[in-house]
Order: sequence, then C-alpha cells, then structure tokens
Amino acid sequence: VRTIQTHSTAQRLSSSAFRSRAEFRLFVYNVLGQEVGRVLQDRIEPGVHRFYWESRGLPSGVYFLRMKAESEVNALRTFIGMKKLVLLK
Repeated sequence: VRTIQTHSTAQRLSSSAFRSRAEFRLFVYNVLGQEVGRVLQDRIEPGVHRFYWESRGLPSGVYFLRMKAESEVNALRTFIGMKKLVLLK
C-alpha cells in the first residue's frame, strides 16, 4: 500500500527503469473499478522514468494503479502490475 499525501494536485506515483522500448499504459481506478485517471498511454524509450498523477477533483480515498508495459523487442515480455494507493488531502 502506498500512501500519498498531497500539498499540490500532482503526485509522483512511480519511478521505473526500462531496458527496451515499450508500449506503456498507466491508469488509476477507484474502488468501483471505474477509471478516474489516465497517467500515460504511449511508447517510451529505455531509461528511468517518473510518472505523475493529477488528482484534482478527486476525494481522499483508496485508488488502484494499473501498469502494463509491452516490450517492442520481444512480444513475450509483458509486465502487468497493480498497486493500491491511499490519497490523503
């Protein structure tokens, strides 16, 4: 569980390192399974990346971060992960 305390409206969610180009998707969902934020849906280059979530207009509560990275080099190398977030305002 990751707790996010906010003083501004953008929170750093994750820092990730990639070894090859990947099609990357990073979405935020509420406890009802509804998408409430689309952080990134794009092709990214190898390297370290930081991702930020704009939570303006959302109440404090529990959210889920879904990450999916599909390697462009090897179709068998796909990462899918989910993190639980607690947003405190």
